[in-house]
Amino acid sequence: MNTNNIGFNTKAKIDAEGRDTPVLIQNLTIRPIHRKTQDIDNWRNAMRAAESTVPRRTELYDLYEDIMLDGHLSSVVEKRILAVTNADWQFLDNEGKEVKLMKEWIDTPDFELMVEELLKSKLWGYTMLEIDFYPDNTFGVFDIPRKHIRPELGIVCKEQTTNTGAINIREGWYANTVLEAGKPKDLGKLLSACQYVIYKRGNFGDWAQFTEIFGMPLIDAVWDGYDETQRMKLLEALETMGGGGQLVRPAGTTVEFVQGGTNNPTGDLYNNLIKACDTQISKLILGQTETTESSDSSGYAQASVHADTENDINISDIKFVRRILNRRFCEILKANGIDIKDGYFHVKNVEERISKNDWLNIYIRLKNEAQLPICDDTIYETFGIEKPKDYESQKAILIENAKNQQMPPNGGYSLSMSDVLKLRDDGFFV
Repeated sequence: MNTNNIGFNTKAKIDAEGRDTPVLIQNLTIRPIHRKTQDIDNWRNAMRAAESTVPRRTELYDLYEDIMLDGHLSSVVEKRILAVTNADWQFLDNEGKEVKLMKEWIDTPDFELMVEELLKSKLWGYTMLEIDFYPDNTFGVFDIPRKHIRPELGIVCKEQTTNTGAINIREGWYANTVLEAGKPKDLGKLLSACQYVIYKRGNFGDWAQFTEIFGMPLIDAVWDGYDETQRMKLLEALETMGGGGQLVRPAGTTVEFVQGGTNNPTGDLYNNLIKACDTQISKLILGQTETTESSDSSGYAQASVHADTENDINISDIKFVRRILNRRFCEILKANGIDIKDGYFHVKNVEERISKNDWLNIYIRLKNEAQLPICDDTIYETFGIEKPKDYESQKAILIENAKNQQMPPNGGYSLSMSDVLKLRDDGFFV
């Protein structure tokens, strides 16, 4: 029986939290992932189908699911996603204050899923999410399977391979509940990653075969060539010795094992190809290699440059997701009667690259050398320090002590690192 022809609904009518799933999701007939042995021809055929006049992405997305089983690829993809989901997301009103309802929504699995899927539009290609709102002031996010999406037409189809049961999501009710992200013809960065995973996977198979043949000692047993009974007993004895290589030959015959050239006596050639594929995957997804793997030629300066490159990509990803949330998700919120107080999504310290130790040195120099007044709240916020309840009284004591020591009234007194640590030990920085 061909299980690829069996269809089933993508979602239950009630999710794990007991909420009704949207109607659009329930109307789709989902087919199982068609997994098969992949080669470069399969990749090229899938790419041609996705880029044809009437695009069909089913085969390509099945291939994407398959290559994501690769450990290195899944790791670097997750690394890039985590940089966005772990960002300090906020929703501020027009006065710069956090909106309580949105603060609660941001701290939910649904918001994290939405941020992750919006970023995946760069990796997988065009993305559609269905947003649902509930009477208890909560919301749900449901990803629409990409094999059913026809971004160039603005429709979602019941079947993954045809336009049967097409639903226009840019008109009527769905225009206020479906969130789109990405470019209609973009097939994502995974398109390029496929070739490296396919080469790597085939190379692993060759390496395993090489290890099986040449990685274990060979037992060379010789019989006289005339006594068949002797040969059978010899074979029986060898089989009881385990799964190593065995050779039984008549006396006077010669068997020679010719390896694949002297350039690969230990199989390093296979390992080098795997490393080369992983390097290309890291460059493709993260823009560099030093934050995922080390090299003999790398040093602090090189690693720092690579880290900055990855940071630039992370900042770009965060801004990409933020703009979609502010431009499209906020419109959906307004259309569904959610009072967002003319607010906007914001990420705190999105371009932050300076360590806390460097910030400490900067604050000390600004206060001592430039004699600039520094807001104490900024310092508490930067270092994640809880402001003491008796802050005002402690501050007054410090000012009085500074006056008694005839220090400048503008607060430009000298603080060494030991002074800062003493203030911390005395309880000023609680």
